[in-house]
Amino acid sequence: ANLTEEEKPVVYLGSTSDILRTAPAEMYQASLIGAAGGKNAGDALSGNNWTDIDNETFLTMNPDVIVIPTDNFAVSAPEYTVEDVLANATFADLTAVKNGAVYQMPVGYEAWDSPVPSGILGTLWMRKTLHPELYTAEQFAADVNEFYTTFYGFSVAAEDLAA
Repeated sequence: ANLTEEEKPVVYLGSTSDILRTAPAEMYQASLIGAAGGKNAGDALSGNNWTDIDNETFLTMNPDVIVIPTDNFAVSAPEYTVEDVLANATFADLTAVKNGAVYQMPVGYEAWDSPVPSGILGTLWMRKTLHPELYTAEQFAADVNEFYTTFYGFSVAAEDLAA
C-alpha cells in the first residue's frame, strides 16, 4: 500500500547504549524505517554512524514513535527500557511518550535492525508496529516463523514476538 506523507509517522530509533543516540539518514536503520512506512527522525543529521544528540534536539524531533533495538552482538536487551523512556520527565511532552508509542524490538533473536539476512524481519516488525491496519501481528508472526523455519530449521511461537 502506498502511504501519503501524512500517513508516515516520524520514527526515532535509539541506539542500544543510549536513547540520545540515533541513526542519521545515511545509516541502514534509516532505510528500514522508510521501507516500513515511516520517516526517520534522524534524517536531518549527517554522518553514517550512531550520532549523539542532546535533549533539546530530541524534543525538537518530537517523534510519533520511539523504537529501541536489540544489541547487535549479544542479542540482548539494550541498556535502557521502554519504561525508562516513558518515566523520563524530560521526555514527557514528546508525542510518542504522551501516546505510549515507545516500543522495544523483540529480544532473543538476531539484531533485526542490522544489515543481515534477518534484517527483513526488522522491516516487517517496524511495519507491523507502525501500520497494524496494513500488516497485522498475526501476519508478522507467520512470516517470522516461516523465515526461521526455512533458513534456520526452528519455529517461533507467536507469543514470543509480542512486543
